[in-house]
Order: sequence, then structure tokens, then C-alpha cells
Amino acid sequence: MRRNTVWLISYTDQGGILCRKAGTVLEEAGYSCRYLNRPRGNAWMKEAWEQAGTLLFVCAAGIAVRMAAPYIKDKLEDPALLVMDERGRFVIPLVSSHAGGGGKLALFLGEKLGACPVLTTATDTEGLFAVDVFARENALVTGERELVKHISATLLKGEKVGFFSELPVEGKVPEELIRCRSRAELEACSLGILVSQKGRQEALPQKPGRILVLSPRNVAVGMGCKKGVPLEQVRAFYREVLEQAGVDARQVTGLFSIDLKKEEPALCGLAREEGIPYQTFPAKELSRIEAVSEESDFVRQTVGVGNVCERAALLGCRYDETGRTSGCGQPEAETGPGMLLVPRKKKEGMTAALAVTERSVRFG
Repeated sequence: MRRNTVWLISYTDQGGILCRKAGTVLEEAGYSCRYLNRPRGNAWMKEAWEQAGTLLFVCAAGIAVRMAAPYIKDKLEDPALLVMDERGRFVIPLVSSHAGGGGKLALFLGEKLGACPVLTTATDTEGLFAVDVFARENALVTGERELVKHISATLLKGEKVGFFSELPVEGKVPEELIRCRSRAELEACSLGILVSQKGRQEALPQKPGRILVLSPRNVAVGMGCKKGVPLEQVRAFYREVLEQAGVDARQVTGLFSIDLKKEEPALCGLAREEGIPYQTFPAKELSRIEAVSEESDFVRQTVGVGNVCERAALLGCRYDETGRTSGCGQPEAETGPGMLLVPRKKKEGMTAALAVTERSVRFG
């Protein structure tokens, strides 16, 4: 998983020693670390920027800034960039302190290594709620990006922002937020945050540009298709199903099907294009899911189970975006670990269904 991958870069022996020390505590905390000591040139930086969740430079801040400058584009997508001096006295998040988790990691390294974390983000220095941090910690997809800045600026002025969640909420809601009891109450606020399973902004036509929609990454897509269906046809169907359900493509954790389709070019190609895992299941495992909307005798005779896409989507809720078993618990044999969001849709030799894992959001 990219966000748990840290590249540690140094240019001297002392810097390399500190990198190893930092890497040890990071690996103990579950991070995957890669070390570069005295890298030549900057050709390696493109790969690092694309693959790492965090880059930790142990060197002068100017070196880190010059290396990263050509690649910095979007604070909600860029990896976190941190710098430490070679004596380990200070650790400073330079890029993506919030959305990339740089500030939180700086605090962690400061505690473990005895360094002083230097946080310069305004909401951090004022101790205020940060919506981008909340989204990252709860694995929520962020809607209009300009609204993230607007909400932070509003909180810094001492004004409150409305908040309503369609998902269960754990923990104490920050005082800077007005806890709303309904969408209607939220829409009465001049500025607000909505946590909704539907991630598309069209969900709030009455308040364009005033309500930030945050949605969970918890959608599993089950698909089936006839052999040899073109990729462009599967791609168009996939996007159509998501759009009709009001689901943002960034909410999808994976594409799932039956083992007979493990090498199906269109399904494999779609997963590659979307940057999501493609996982398949044997018919026997799929057949353990009994609660589906409909069955096809023809499909059962052909592949061994009468409804592939719904069962695959429900089983897919067990897996996170890396393809590993997620922490949503053990599934019941007859229902699976998720809930069906969109039952089987059929079109031109293709089928698709969407399932979601139950989620809550947490403050603190």
C-alpha cells in the first residue's frame, strides 16, 4: 500500500545512520521502508514520488525542496515530504502535512527519536479541526478541493462549519463543527461537511460549492462478461454503473469475479487502468453466498454458480485496496461480509454489481 511506504534518503554516513534508526521505528509501526544513501542525480526521484507515501530526507532542507520541486502538484495526492537534520534535532513536514500524513508522522518520529517536530500548518498551530486530516484518517474520498481550503480558512477566522454524517459517528465532534441532524439542517448552514456513501457532488444540487462531500473507500465491484468482450465496452459499462449509483470511482477498493475470468483481458485491463486490484474466487466459494437478487440457470450450467457479479462483490468486501483481507470480520457463509448496494445489472454480455462494507467515521 503506497501510503505505508517510506523512502529514506541521506547523503552522508551520519545521515545514513539516522535513516536506519528512523526506519527501525517506522518498520516496527508497520511501515515498509526503502533506503537510499548518496543517490546520484535526481532521476530516481520520479519513481520515489510515484511509489512512496512518504519521503524522509536526512539532509539540508534545500536539497529536499530542489529534488521535489518538479513533482509537486496536488496537496491531496502528493506524498508527504519530511526533512530531518543529521543530528536528529528537528523533523519538519514540508509537503502534504495533512492529507499525506506528514504532520502526524513528524510527531511520531519526534516522540520516538527525541526530535522536535516543527509544524507550520495554520490549523495545527491553532489546534483546530482539519478536514483533510479527518478524511485521510477515516479513508474518505474528498470532494471539491477548493472547499477544503475554504473550510480551513473559515475555521481559522473563528467561524463554525456544519457537519452531518449518514454513517455512524464515533468520538466527540470538535467544537468548531455544528453537528446537524439531517441533510436539510446541513443545507441551512452557509458552509458544511457531508459524509455520505454517495460520493458524487450531484448529491447536493441545492448547495453547489458550499457543502464538501466526503465518502468512504468501501465499494467492491463484482463483474462478469462473455469471453473476448472488448475493454472499451467493459470500461463504458463500469463507468455507467458507478455513475448511476452516485459512486465516485475513487471509492472503489477492487474489481472481483470468478476464477474462470482470472485472465480475461478486458477485466484485467480495466483493473490496471483504474489502478485497483483484480481478485477472483472459485465457484465453490462464490456459491456459499446464498442471498442474491436473482439466479441464471444458463450461467450456473456454464460456470457453476448462477450469479457471479453479486457474489463476487459481496466477497470482495473482505479485501482492502491491496487485495489483502481487511478488518471487517469473518463473513457469514450465506450473506458475505458486505451489503449489496447495486444488484446485478446486465448489458451486452456483461454483468456488474456493487457491494459496500459497513463503515463509521471517528473523531480523535
